[in-house]
Amino acid sequence: MSGVKPPQNPPAPSINPITGAAVVFVLMALSIPWDAVRTAQALMIDRIVARVNDDVITLSELQEEGLPLFERLRETYSGQELEHQVRQAEREFLDQLILKRLQLQYANQIGLTVSESDINAALKDVLSRNNLTQEQLVDLLTREGFTMQDYKDRLREQIILARLMNQTVRSRVSVDAREVEAYYQAHADEFNRPDEVKVRHIFFRLDSTVPPPQRAAVHDKALRVLHEARNGSDFASLAQRYSEDATAQVGGDLGIIRRGQALPEFEEVIFNLKEGEISEVIRTPNGLHIVKVEAISKGASRPLADVKAEIERRLMQAKIEKRFREWTNELRDRAFIEITLHEGQR
Repeated sequence: MSGVKPPQNPPAPSINPITGAAVVFVLMALSIPWDAVRTAQALMIDRIVARVNDDVITLSELQEEGLPLFERLRETYSGQELEHQVRQAEREFLDQLILKRLQLQYANQIGLTVSESDINAALKDVLSRNNLTQEQLVDLLTREGFTMQDYKDRLREQIILARLMNQTVRSRVSVDAREVEAYYQAHADEFNRPDEVKVRHIFFRLDSTVPPPQRAAVHDKALRVLHEARNGSDFASLAQRYSEDATAQVGGDLGIIRRGQALPEFEEVIFNLKEGEISEVIRTPNGLHIVKVEAISKGASRPLADVKAEIERRLMQAKIEKRFREWTNELRDRAFIEITLHEGQR
């Protein structure tokens, strides 16, 4: 088979990529009604829904793979909409099963195997992460209609897929310094730290629910409090006494506000105040505010050295996803795939 070939000296694969999936499998066993799967399979005539080279995928495999979602769909939809949603979900799960089958076939062709010691190491990790003994896991699997061998087979499959990913995709992808620099320059705005101010405010409710006769009184009250604040009264104490929102309990403390986080009419004032300065009365749709700026931090660009690792991760992930799509498309193009899932159905 031509196409993607394994590297001559692939890096030693790590067991870590599969442990998360293995843990999920255990946790799924706790929540999925597998007895319902068995019952449903017993009541229906199983049939082939796809052929992938020399392998087949059955309807029971598809139903088992997608059971959690199918159950949620049946709780949410009914009638023709339910039928539409289920058919769409079935096709998506079938595509996933076909892709997995193609990868496992390729792994078999290149002689990729997993030893019993690898499986035991993964099993030990699962037990540790889930705080289970092996006896507890066996009991759990038995109650859900599985054997330990079923579970080990699933672990073997996960390990093979993870190693195949390392060998055919990750090992062929890299990011160099020029790419990191170019990304940094092209996305400069993402790595700028905006201006920040630490502020307190005193709030007076003056929205559309306040009757017109009272509006002038609210404004006069705000002006009187502003006069007190500018003549030496402690701002936090004034906020506790007069402010009409929840921040009164903490002396009007709004914490740190970054440019772009607050209402425009509010920001226009607070980012033009000096440290320690108290604003005029500010009008917003919510009411009236008196603001005191307690600290100012001017924005600055984060150095490349500080964000290099983050950029490398972004670029690496994008390349891995692109390479994975290319590789799996090659597998599909070279395979015989026949889908009979909805044959004979409207």
